Amino acid sequence: LSEISSFAKYRVRGEGAAGWLDRLLACKLPKPGRMTLAPMLKEDGRLIGDFSLANLGSPNSNGADWFLAGSGIAEQYHMRW
Repeated sequence: LSEISSFAKYRVRGEGAAGWLDRLLACKLPKPGRMTLAPMLKEDGRLIGDFSLANLGSPNSNGADWFLAGSGIAEQYHMRW
């Protein structure tokens, strides 16, 4: 259990969601029902932010439903990417 009301929260869904996240984040995408820490890098390799990434999809969904939580104060900065 963790209190995340001050975190920036994002939901990514649909066909192509896993591919988009795989290009945006520098981590191995978790399997359905799992979470991981996910650094987000700029094209030059510098860190933009880090997120907790959860795969909310069912085992048969091929990762079509994702939840990310990151720094609330950096939300506008994250949205540029």
